[in-house]
Amino acid sequence: YRLWEVFLIRHLGYSWNDAHEDAHLLEHATPSRMLERLDNFLNFPEYCPHGSIIPKADGTYPSIDLVPMSSMNEGDSGSIRRMAENRELMDYLESTGIQIGNDFTVEKIDAYEGPYHLLVNGKTIQISYKAVTGIFVECS
Repeated sequence: YRLWEVFLIRHLGYSWNDAHEDAHLLEHATPSRMLERLDNFLNFPEYCPHGSIIPKADGTYPSIDLVPMSSMNEGDSGSIRRMAENRELMDYLESTGIQIGNDFTVEKIDAYEGPYHLLVNGKTIQISYKAVTGIFVECS
């Protein structure tokens, strides 16, 4: 289904959530021959739009060390690599402009599970504590 997500977003303009839902339907009706051709057509992507790893045809996975953004401290930097596939979270992050691949710095963390203030592309974005627990990053 992750290959279908890539296709639906890149080529048909789907949102994260719509692609997630429809890809689950398509995966059950996709013969292996079509799956191989879809993978080739998409140039063998390594990650789906949510950052989950797409296994290679031989079943192997690339390895990458990710930590939840919620484990970071003020001044830490990293790159957003994956998010939990949760409809509410995906809608929320899409509305903030957060995307997989964004580099960021944690500018400030408000007290008592307050929002995280992230510097992303020269702009400060506030993300709720609940959201940062579903975002996984590669630390710089």
